[in-house]
Amino acid sequence: MSLTPHDIARMLDHSTLQPFLTEDDIRRGCELALKYNTASVCARPCDVPILAEMLRGSDVKVCTVIGFPHGAHATQIKVDEARLALDLKAFKPAVRTDNSFSLIRARHPLIDPKKCVPVDIALGREYDSLIITGPNTGGKTVTLKTAGLLCAMAQCGFLIPADERSEICVFDEFLVDIGDEQSIEQSLSTFSGHMKKITGILELAMPHTLVLLDELGAGTDPAEGAALAVAIIEELRRRGVLLMATTHYAELKVFALETKGVVNASCEFDLETLRPTYKLSVGVPGKSNAFLISEKLGIPERVIEAAQQHLSAEDKRLDAVLGQLDDLKLQLKESQNEVEELKNDA
Repeated sequence: MSLTPHDIARMLDHSTLQPFLTEDDIRRGCELALKYNTASVCARPCDVPILAEMLRGSDVKVCTVIGFPHGAHATQIKVDEARLALDLKAFKPAVRTDNSFSLIRARHPLIDPKKCVPVDIALGREYDSLIITGPNTGGKTVTLKTAGLLCAMAQCGFLIPADERSEICVFDEFLVDIGDEQSIEQSLSTFSGHMKKITGILELAMPHTLVLLDELGAGTDPAEGAALAVAIIEELRRRGVLLMATTHYAELKVFALETKGVVNASCEFDLETLRPTYKLSVGVPGKSNAFLISEKLGIPERVIEAAQQHLSAEDKRLDAVLGQLDDLKLQLKESQNEVEELKNDA
């Protein structure tokens, strides 16, 4: 999916979504654009020259919109947006002028709010790339979709299902590879399908671009897939993009630990219930927990023990380190809970 500024750039102040009919309307729209540091405003073709003149010398872009809504149609659009915002319990985020965003307690808009677990997602300040790991069905892909969708919604003028302290920036492109692109008709394997998409992403990637990659490097030899994944991430970072990627590869976890600007994150999993918690922990790589999950699902213990013997010494060391990190994470959570209880008691 690729969205240009002409597709999605909107001011978040809804008063500017109406057509500029008079010079006073245009002037008011320009004042709001400058006040809120918006990246772009949209207008009918006939209003663009006046807007461009009034905004000369500023960083605000003027986008032409064909078939701009007006009259009763524009009013109905505003009403529908307001109803959607109420249904989603949505808020207006702040707009940043740099290339960073912070989504606080963000929720995917298509998941039942009663069941959805809010997540905190940030990129562009302390780090520009986030490598998300953890077991299957743990919420990794939903996290990618939530980040991309909420940023795009905000740029389209929608309020977003996230805390009002959230901040977004304006992206020129959203470049996404999510889902299995296997095709018998086109003679594409899962790996080939992903590489075809990533080829297009590499052609378009530039600064002010958000790139979302699901299961990067999957579908081929693990060693080659991991090496290719690291090289793709390095190339995209050289282009100045913001990047989120999911993976099971231990090599990418190590890469994130060793590389400045790249951070691990993990989707938590309850090993007792074999159910994901859908909580995102930034700074800690996740374990796939294949052995523990398989054992709880009935795979004989002797098979699990034999599988563990086939792990390399390096993999065993990494697994032990991740286990220690999980233990430290649990201890930290317990300490945080105790602090919260003491605050409540006070």
